[in-house]
Amino acid sequence: MGLQGEVLGNEPEGDVKVDLGGGDSAIADGFSASGDDSPPLPADGDLSGDTAALEEGVESGTVQVTGYHDNETTAVAKPGEKRMYARVSQGVLAAEIYLQRDGSIRIVDHISGGEVVLGGGEVTAKADGPSVSLSTHLTPSPFGPLGPPTPGT
Repeated sequence: MGLQGEVLGNEPEGDVKVDLGGGDSAIADGFSASGDDSPPLPADGDLSGDTAALEEGVESGTVQVTGYHDNETTAVAKPGEKRMYARVSQGVLAAEIYLQRDGSIRIVDHISGGEVVLGGGEVTAKADGPSVSLSTHLTPSPFGPLGPPTPGT
């Protein structure tokens, strides 16, 4: 039988403290894909934590986490796409990498507003102003850039 619980905190070795409801909590073994180092966001004061999908553990009376759900961030990815993000708090993105099904890759710094898009044989970068495309970027010298980029090129 599966359970759900609110993440209350992260423990050593990838374990997670979860609220099981009714005043009960447990330390659950945390599982995620190999090479994925992304602990869930725990509850913080009045802010709710991620929801953990739980199942019975190997040992009697234990639980283990089989996945997490972010309840506050709007899903954007379409079927076949992958979007990864880091959060400052529930619903507030800090950074994002978005692999889109048209072959493009978007990297966004939501804190400073910087963005890099790779797609269509082009790399475009911008931060709070006009974007700069690497293939059409004009430089005043045949030896490469000698100063800042020319906006809009």
